[in-house]
Amino acid sequence: MVSISAGNFSDYTKSFFLDDHYLSQAKREKLQLEAIQERFAAVQSKIPPLAALADAQNIRSIKTLDDVPSLMFPHSFYKSYPEQIIGDHNFPALTSWLSRLTIRDLSEVAGREYETIDSWLEALDKQTELNVQHSSGTTGRMSFVPKDKVWSVRNRHMFKSVIEREMAPLKFDQFHPDFLVLWPTYRGGRSPVLQAAQIYADVFCSKPGDFYPLIPFDLSADYQNYLQEANQAKAGGRFLSPQPSDYVAEKIRQSVEQNQNYEQRLNNLLDLIEAEPKGRKFIMAGGPILLHQISKAGLERGMESVFASGSIVVSFGGFKGLPQQGNEVETISRFSGLANFSNAYGMTEWYEGCWMCSAGRFHIPPLLVAYILDPITGKPKPRQGVQEGHGAFFDIVGEAHWCGLISADHLEISWNPCSCGRTSPHIKDDIKRVSDSPESEYYIGPAPDEAIDMALEALTEGLD
Repeated sequence: MVSISAGNFSDYTKSFFLDDHYLSQAKREKLQLEAIQERFAAVQSKIPPLAALADAQNIRSIKTLDDVPSLMFPHSFYKSYPEQIIGDHNFPALTSWLSRLTIRDLSEVAGREYETIDSWLEALDKQTELNVQHSSGTTGRMSFVPKDKVWSVRNRHMFKSVIEREMAPLKFDQFHPDFLVLWPTYRGGRSPVLQAAQIYADVFCSKPGDFYPLIPFDLSADYQNYLQEANQAKAGGRFLSPQPSDYVAEKIRQSVEQNQNYEQRLNNLLDLIEAEPKGRKFIMAGGPILLHQISKAGLERGMESVFASGSIVVSFGGFKGLPQQGNEVETISRFSGLANFSNAYGMTEWYEGCWMCSAGRFHIPPLLVAYILDPITGKPKPRQGVQEGHGAFFDIVGEAHWCGLISADHLEISWNPCSCGRTSPHIKDDIKRVSDSPESEYYIGPAPDEAIDMALEALTEGLD
């Protein structure tokens, strides 16, 4: 089989990654099954909730791809730490919880006290093999996903290959990039999107000054967690308690200051665009609301079709329940002068996202095994034709943790060849949360509730 171990990463990418979207389904699924079988055998006994989930169902091996969803965690597992742990700054308990989700050694951090989530994440980054990323908390609480640091580095090389392929008509030269990147949000942070900022700077900019973030500092995980708690309290008609710490209060002050100066910073960015020589290529990347805000402000200044040929607009993250005006795409297109722009779909738990093709479909790379689960039975639907229901995935890339996930998304996936010419399965651009679809539960999978409960107990036992 083709292994994705460190030693033959280069050979692996040549045989399985660079031609990934044109593999036959039979070849793709054969490689996927072999990789998952090897991963399960290697980590089953080392990750307590996975061992409990397998034992509860008497699963000792994986024989077919349809066996995998029974061993998938609900997405809520990555936010299943007891609620008071964060509020009490009980980072020894949080480290213990995280250690049960990964095969990597956390002994250098185990038992240590930290004042903030930021300092805990920084310690993990400096003293372990992990690059722990967190979610935005849109489903109620912040997730922490123990990704491999080495794969985060390799992800830059994978991203370069993806961009080179996706931008082939523009003749993108990854060895001589010369773009100015407009990044309409925080300079960086610990979420996958904000960590992508450094990747964009590395891949597209020839010098540091060509990367232009709208907010010139990193987003604090503590501040983001506080905002989520405040929103939850507001939704429940409560005042937030306890009051923010001095550390979070300073982050709030910085944010308020940035919001007060938002229009000025937006105008500075537009001034920068106007001052660049004609023909300079731009990349504007971010969430659709942020891209729309910049584009709308530019049009109000009379700036239209401002980007040179070869420039790119990349939208990712979606609206996540936020209100839409309905003219976002038209506004962005008028401002940029680009009739088409790239879109990507991803999750915090993944290493690689799904890029949209010319036919408007998100293509799933074969390093990501996709399933549609039946809304009633939870069983996987056939991987053929067009299927709609609860999305579930196994990410073959991740070696540090078990990457089988029941997502929070309701999807339509087609296994038919796409009109763009690719043979990889592809997702319809109409993604919604399961909670906003006919499936009313966050977890609808083939594993019985008792097995999920046993896995959750193995993950959280003794942490209350």
